[in-house]
Amino acid sequence: MSFHLLWYDSSKRTLDEKIERAAVRYRERFGHEPNRATLPAGTEHPRQVGDIVIDTAPNCLAGHIQIYRNGDNGAKDKYLPE
Repeated sequence: MSFHLLWYDSSKRTLDEKIERAAVRYRERFGHEPNRATLPAGTEHPRQVGDIVIDTAPNCLAGHIQIYRNGDNGAKDKYLPE
């Protein structure tokens, strides 16, 4: 199962800082590491921040970052019954 977190940050922080903050919240919320992030189309961005691969999509809202885990990381999801 895949969990996505939609993160909004309109602050003056750098994009790297915003992605790192979103990743921290993702780990707190879902208990495993994100490895992908999607930004609004047209956003200048690095190819990767840490282990998180960055891409863009036209349906991502301005000021938002969609952060998620692509693929199975072998971790148990804390929201699924055992």
